[in-house]
Amino acid sequence: MRIDNRILVGSNAIRIGSMCTYIPLILIGLPFVWRGDRLVRDTLRIFFFVIVVCVANAVRLYLTITWRAKGISWKYAHDLINHLTYGPIVVLIVLLWLRAMRRRYVDKLQEENQGG
Repeated sequence: MRIDNRILVGSNAIRIGSMCTYIPLILIGLPFVWRGDRLVRDTLRIFFFVIVVCVANAVRLYLTITWRAKGISWKYAHDLINHLTYGPIVVLIVLLWLRAMRRRYVDKLQEENQGG
């Protein structure tokens, strides 16, 4: 049952806040996802990124609500899952960005060596 911005699971009311949407994670990741090379490619990359984050968040929320309904404490049902998803997604975004920047740098060096 939904009451205001809370979901009632058994005798527990779970509050849905802005961090539950992972919008902050999407906003953190956008500068790393946008590369500025081609508009269509960047748009598709951003769209794919938002979809992946939203699916990961939906799975996280489902597990949180399901485990909380089974009586697992909030510390494990929410906080542990949140740390296991949020952190690795940020690390993955930065690693993929570094790989792309390295590839761009290597390609630029190869172009300069072939041209000169």
